[in-house]
Amino acid sequence: MDGDDGVSGSEKGSADRFALARRAVSAIGSTLDERRTAAECARFLVDDGLCDAAAVDLFAQDEARPAPHGMLHPMAAVGRKELLDSLRTAPREDVMVRALDAGHPITTSFTTNDHGVLAALSVPLTAWGKAYGALLAIRAGRPFGDDEAAVH
Repeated sequence: MDGDDGVSGSEKGSADRFALARRAVSAIGSTLDERRTAAECARFLVDDGLCDAAAVDLFAQDEARPAPHGMLHPMAAVGRKELLDSLRTAPREDVMVRALDAGHPITTSFTTNDHGVLAALSVPLTAWGKAYGALLAIRAGRPFGDDEAAVH
């Protein structure tokens, strides 16, 4: 048990993840408009302090992803734009496609001239066995942990 409150560390972690999920449900998906939902998702991650910048790229709605060469289209970018822009030299889409190909979140880091070390978390956006796109979260200074990748 941690402290005098009778709550273990794993119980507190579960409660924190549940609270995060509740905040996400109320902040994301207010409409069926894919552009707005993408923006709400990216905004939530930045506003909740989980990252410094976030982007959501989606496949065109009529574009099935029969091959790994499907085109991702930027839908939303929120937060420190200069951090996302710095990944243009280390292809942003490449990081997103790696998560889509793997079928699960991946973490990586980049060293940039202007911003030092940037941590990236890429999460495939899938439902009912179909890939819709990917989310990319970026933050300066500290890497994403395995627990953060699992929650997202």
